[in-house]
Amino acid sequence: MQKPYCKEEVIACLKESDVGLIDVEPYDASIFSQVHERCKLLVRFGVGFDKVNLKDASQYGSCCARTTGTLSDSIAELALTQILACRRQLGSNRAVVESGVWDKVIGNETTHMVGAVYGMERMMGKDHTPVRKIFDYGMEHFLKDRPILFVLTVCTAPEGESAMHGLFIGEGRNCLTEAVKLAQERNIDFVEHGIRKCVVYLDPREFKSTWLGNKAVYRTRMAIADGGELIILAPGVTKFGEDAQVDKLIRKYGYRGRLHTLEQFNKPENQDLRDNMGAAAHLIHGSSDGRFTITYAVKEITQQEIQGAGFRPADYDELAKKYDPKTLKYGYNTVDGEEIYYIPNPALGLWINREKF
Repeated sequence: MQKPYCKEEVIACLKESDVGLIDVEPYDASIFSQVHERCKLLVRFGVGFDKVNLKDASQYGSCCARTTGTLSDSIAELALTQILACRRQLGSNRAVVESGVWDKVIGNETTHMVGAVYGMERMMGKDHTPVRKIFDYGMEHFLKDRPILFVLTVCTAPEGESAMHGLFIGEGRNCLTEAVKLAQERNIDFVEHGIRKCVVYLDPREFKSTWLGNKAVYRTRMAIADGGELIILAPGVTKFGEDAQVDKLIRKYGYRGRLHTLEQFNKPENQDLRDNMGAAAHLIHGSSDGRFTITYAVKEITQQEIQGAGFRPADYDELAKKYDPKTLKYGYNTVDGEEIYYIPNPALGLWINREKF
C-alpha cells in the first residue's frame, strides 16, 4: 500500500487481502472489526508496531508481526542522534535561531572561560583540569542521584578516513577516565622538539571563519617553539565569527592575548564582552600570547581585516605556491632548504612537544 491512505481506503484494501503489509496509519478496533473475517495477518513494515493497537487486534483474532531487521540501523542511528542532540542543546539552539535572535552562545560559556583563564597549554591532553574538576564536582554533589550515561568515541582519521578505536558507554566517571586514556594514546601527536615553522591547511569546505579555523592555533600551540611561526592557509575563511554578534566582538577586541583580553573583559564599559564569555574565551584560545607569530593567508577576506583582528596577513595564492597543499605531506617537509611541519587538517589531532609534556 502507498501513502497516504484514509481509514476508508485502508478498510477497502484489507477486505480484499489475506495479508496486509502496513506502514504508519493507525489501526484499531474501528478497522479490525471490519476486516478480520478475510485479513488474518498484518505485517508492520518497520521496527515497532507504532500505531497498531495490539489489544484491539487480539480481540478480533488478527495476528500482527514485524519485518525483522527492516530499518533497524536507521532507527538506532536516529535514537543515538537524538541523545547526542540533547547533550549539544540543539533543541534550544534551534529555537533561538528560529526566533531570529542569536545573541549569545548557549551552553558552556563559564567553563570555557575558566579554561581560557587557566591556560590552554596547561590543560590540553590531560584529564584532571580545573574545567573537569568543576564537572566532577557537579556530578558528585548535585547529580549523584540522577542517572548519567556516557557515550564516548575515540577516533582518528588516517589518510582522511575516520576510524573508530574505542566506544565507551557506561555510568560514572570511570567511563570518561578510560576514554581519556585511549584518546591520549591515539589522538596526541608528539613531536620530538619544538616546531620552528608550522604550516596548517584549512579545507574551504569546512573552515569558513576564524572561529572554527583557530583550531590551527590551539591544537598546535603546544608543539610550536618559542619564537616560532604558524602559517595558516585559509582559502575559505570569509569572516571571524559564526554569527553576527560574535563576529562583531572579534573585530572589536581581536586576538591579542590572554592578559589583554582579560583587561578588556574587566573594563566597566565593555559589557558586551562580559555578556558573551564564550567569545572572550575564544579570543584567548586563538592567540599565541606572543610566544610565536600567526600568519593568516586568505583570499576571501581582506588582509586589512585580518590585521585588524591581531594576525599577520598574507595572500593565499602567493603562500600556496610556496607551501603547496597538493604536494606537501603530513609532518616534516623541506621547502627551499627550510624544515617545516605540515598539518592538512588541525581538527584531527593535538600536537605536543614531547620535551614539555
